[in-house]
Amino acid sequence: IIKTRHSPDPLLKRGSLVYGKQPSDRVTEHGIQYALDLQLNQDASFYLDTRLLRAWLTEHADGKYVLNTFAYTGSFGAAALAGNARQVIQTDINKRFLTIALRTYQLNHFSTKNNPLLTADFFKQVSRLKTEGRLFDIVIIDPPFFSTTSGGRVDMVNQTIRLINKARPLVAHNGHLIVINNALYVPGHEFMQSLQNICE
Repeated sequence: IIKTRHSPDPLLKRGSLVYGKQPSDRVTEHGIQYALDLQLNQDASFYLDTRLLRAWLTEHADGKYVLNTFAYTGSFGAAALAGNARQVIQTDINKRFLTIALRTYQLNHFSTKNNPLLTADFFKQVSRLKTEGRLFDIVIIDPPFFSTTSGGRVDMVNQTIRLINKARPLVAHNGHLIVINNALYVPGHEFMQSLQNICE
């Protein structure tokens, strides 16, 4: 598949098949199968650079309650389920992305009964979970660098702390809050300093 990033044609941005009869629809990493849609977006629906986080989740999620926000195609939640998480809730505003997460569940025989895939706005869902008094051992925030919805605004360049503070009350005692910075324009040292300030 060749993707033409700056093409005015959205189909070319998602990619054209130039070899083979059809693109692969899954990949296996650390023994876990992940569904793919290589022409879903400009990306490949699965990020290789977060493989170490998926491995960490599989190693540390046993018996834990996990919330994965901005879940996209749900690979973090699937990794946590492979690590015997007690419950995984995955949320994303785009149902089309979560259908790929559902295929991943099916490939690995994960149940959705106690592990819902929720089509929901981050701000509204977080508020709902706070109202319910929910706490999670692991909360993952993996937002786009910029987005605006009826519920709120994501701006990883100017409002990273605000976004993190929305989810912080959902982290249980001794829990983990995992934040991924997708803003290319924010230097790593500045982002790390922001996290350090929050911790202090």
